[in-house]
Amino acid sequence: MIYEPGNYYHLINRGCNRESIFNCQADYMELINRIKVSDYKSYVNIIAWCLMPNHYHFLVQQNSDKPASRWIRYIFNGYSQFFNQKNERSGT
Repeated sequence: MIYEPGNYYHLINRGCNRESIFNCQADYMELINRIKVSDYKSYVNIIAWCLMPNHYHFLVQQNSDKPASRWIRYIFNGYSQFFNQKNERSGT
C-alpha cells in the first residue's frame, strides 16, 4: 500500500484467533504510553482510536512520506513482546 501525505487511513487489527490482546486496564495503559512516547507525529496525526479487548481501530491522517504501517508495526511489535512476556506465551 502506498501512503500519501494528507490522506486518511483506517488501521485495524485483531488478536490471533480472535483472542484478547488486552487482559486488564494496565495492558491498555501500556499501549497508550507506548504511543505517547513514540514518534507518531512524524508519521501520522491520530484522529480517533478505539481499543477493544481483542482488536483495535485507529483513524489517522498521513502527514509524511513515512508509511503509517511502519509506525503501527513498531508500536504493536513492542506491545506484543510485552504482552507475551507478561502472560508467559509466545507467537503473534
